[in-house]
Amino acid sequence: MFALAAMLCVSFVMLAHSVHAMQGSVDVADFKKQYPKFEKKASKVEAILGLEKAMTAEVAEVLLPILKEEDNDVRAAAIKVLAGNTSPEAIQFLIGIIKKEKALRAPICQVLGLGKRKEGRAEIEKLLKESDWLVRMRAVEALGSIGDKASAPVIIPLALDPETSVKVSTLDAMTLIADDTFAAPLIASLQDKHWRVRTAAIAGLCKVRTRDAITPLVKIVESDEGRLVEDASRALKALTGRDFGHDYNRWKEWYEAYGKDPNYKLPTVEELAKIEAKKNEAPRAGETGIVKERKINEFLGVTTPSKKILFILDCSGSMDDLILEKDRYRNQNYPGFRKIDIVKEELARTIARFDMKTDFAIVTFATKVRPWRKGELIQANSVNKATAIDFAHGLEPIGGSGKEDLAKAGLGGSAALGEGMTNTYAALMFGLGNPKRGVIERDSNPTVDTIFFLSDGKPSTGEFVDTDDILAAVKEANTQKKITIHVLGIGDFEKGFMRQLAEQNSGQFVDLGK
Repeated sequence: MFALAAMLCVSFVMLAHSVHAMQGSVDVADFKKQYPKFEKKASKVEAILGLEKAMTAEVAEVLLPILKEEDNDVRAAAIKVLAGNTSPEAIQFLIGIIKKEKALRAPICQVLGLGKRKEGRAEIEKLLKESDWLVRMRAVEALGSIGDKASAPVIIPLALDPETSVKVSTLDAMTLIADDTFAAPLIASLQDKHWRVRTAAIAGLCKVRTRDAITPLVKIVESDEGRLVEDASRALKALTGRDFGHDYNRWKEWYEAYGKDPNYKLPTVEELAKIEAKKNEAPRAGETGIVKERKINEFLGVTTPSKKILFILDCSGSMDDLILEKDRYRNQNYPGFRKIDIVKEELARTIARFDMKTDFAIVTFATKVRPWRKGELIQANSVNKATAIDFAHGLEPIGGSGKEDLAKAGLGGSAALGEGMTNTYAALMFGLGNPKRGVIERDSNPTVDTIFFLSDGKPSTGEFVDTDDILAAVKEANTQKKITIHVLGIGDFEKGFMRQLAEQNSGQFVDLGK
């Protein structure tokens, strides 16, 4: 009886697989017939995504030419489908293509990395010596995603690659794999001339835990200025369980007493968890380790030592609404209780506190993105600050409640309402330099290292409105740039999305209330 049941079970699985394969063949046949007729990008992407459930080698074969198409969104759709194809035949087919077609090596590395295909590790490792920097970058990215520590010896040399983007991806791969042999190259990378390499190295040292990192990290907190101070202090907390923020005097005192003792051992991850659990209340933004001698910039409760700051502020129609939690904002001399009243006054106060070592820019957005001074960083000298404060005080929502009344009365307010929607995607992409989807800028070194993004609403217009799509696009664009994005929400916003946006981009999330 048992043998018969087993045979029936095997037969059922084989039948299901056969039916699935047959359906996949039908889908591929229809795709081959119809896809060449499509001219619009949306139709092409939809057709490609329609093959996600067809787990056959035939799908890999038919999508392979699409990896050469010029449109980045079309290529991205093909990469997504290929990465999710679990057919062993399809995977082996793609691995075989690596050997044959140089032009497809970079996108196939993306496919194998996203799919975490360990079967392709050996062939991907060979690509680390390719002359094409993009292939080296995609190969080391893939090895990081696959996460096999056996790749550690071949990854280490790329920490000295001549291309900055390759170095960043290498350090990111080290962070994912977290092998102990990465400690030395990560520490050495703290001396790199490019700040985004140094911040990637600091992130790696949070995962590759070594006491040898303490001395150089304390030195960064002591002697550096700007964004890296924040990164280094966060890493020291992750390693030691101590939280002295940006206060280099306290870090030095602790280091002299404990850190440089050769017998000192880092607390284990389990011990760190217990330390966190014992804390009655997490420190609020701005409470920990603020140094009077060091100028720390602050906006709505979020502090940063950064000297390269971009404000991205929502001026859509809903910012004209009154806040509901008025008691939270009483006696603070705001010009009113509209959401925009609080934001523009706090922006003006923040700018007034800047010193001349800080460079800043302002971008507002609704349906369209509107950069002040082209969104370029300017020095916080007395003239620029006064001009920016005037600009801040003059901010008004586009298409607010007053426009709604006009529209209802037939007096032409509807046009402004159309301009007063929330284009979250365009605003964030502007802050990240308007990168092209799927395109890596060779050795791009952003002038901005910290963004304050403030919004009160759900994305309602733009190329991407779905919050998952926006998160994925920002993550892709910011993987190399390493810009910290602090996120502030006011009013009735999508808290989960805003929190993830901050967490995925090394920032803080602050709920400013309704």
